[in-house]
Amino acid sequence: MNKPLVVLADLDANYLMPIEDKFTAEHYDQFDLEIITSEEYFDYFFSTPRKIDILVISSSLYSQNLSRHNITDLFILSEDPVETQSKENITILYKYSSTKEIFNQIIYKNKIMLSVQRSHRDTQVIVVTSSIGGSGKTTVSLALSERLSRNHKRVLYISTDLMQSFSYYLQNKTSLPNDVVRVFAESGEKLFAGISPYLRNEGFTYLPPFGRNILSLGLSKKIYLRLILAAKASKQFDYIVVDTDINFDEDMAEMIRYADKVIVNILQDAFATHKTDYMVRNIDCRDTDKFVFVCNRYRSDVANEYVASPVGGQFIIAEYIDELSAEKVKSLSEFAGLAGIMNLAYVFS
Repeated sequence: MNKPLVVLADLDANYLMPIEDKFTAEHYDQFDLEIITSEEYFDYFFSTPRKIDILVISSSLYSQNLSRHNITDLFILSEDPVETQSKENITILYKYSSTKEIFNQIIYKNKIMLSVQRSHRDTQVIVVTSSIGGSGKTTVSLALSERLSRNHKRVLYISTDLMQSFSYYLQNKTSLPNDVVRVFAESGEKLFAGISPYLRNEGFTYLPPFGRNILSLGLSKKIYLRLILAAKASKQFDYIVVDTDINFDEDMAEMIRYADKVIVNILQDAFATHKTDYMVRNIDCRDTDKFVFVCNRYRSDVANEYVASPVGGQFIIAEYIDELSAEKVKSLSEFAGLAGIMNLAYVFS
């Protein structure tokens, strides 16, 4: 069976390089890649009929003459800022969107390449934590889950709070039925198979909230790590987003140890900075590839105490998420549309 042919055509070689690198890093030898950065070679290449699975081409090179070729999916890179537009096999993308956004759109639409991508990528566990109660950790976790799902990723959201109220942001606000408790007596494949009928989906998949504190149900927080590992082993998800509580205990330490990425949610005020400083004394956050510091509810008109502190000099903020009014936070889609959340999602996409 021939490999899919992907053609990237733009006269700016420096522009194409990150997209080329992304294809190479994600798919290795799963396709044939043709790079065209010369107008002369472009004319030569298309002088005879071609069978192309994916053609990504700048609007300056595109013409109706390409219709005589057999092109499965055509992506036109527009110089003008536009929302992504798709009609039949033609998609128009804003050329100066992030490389990850362009790549995700290409992969999502092309079913051959999408199946290749999913066949070799392991599930990534993203733990979202904070030392500060009320920092918006849950909205960050949910918004990240929604944004990743919009980026065509398969996401499972799990809250590990003892008292769970995250369904406030979801359409279905009902709790898990009482009989779910018996499922957690299982482990591995049996655990995930038993819990799967209870999972819900609102763009991303999630474990609904328990109706009562899990301790009162005779369960411990250890059920969450067992469930996360079982879900990861199932290979049904690209990402598992884990929304943790603020208690740093043995179960939290285990969760962080097994995580691929840990988002540390902070605030910019002096009290939150003090609590974050205390937290990082108890967690080794020096692995900057694993630990990502995010400032939530950021206001540019208020002093950023974190940046001025010793802990801020040690752990740099990777992303700022602007503060939203209380009315808008009620809508998860509004929060997921913030630039900080979108940028954070593209770190993982």
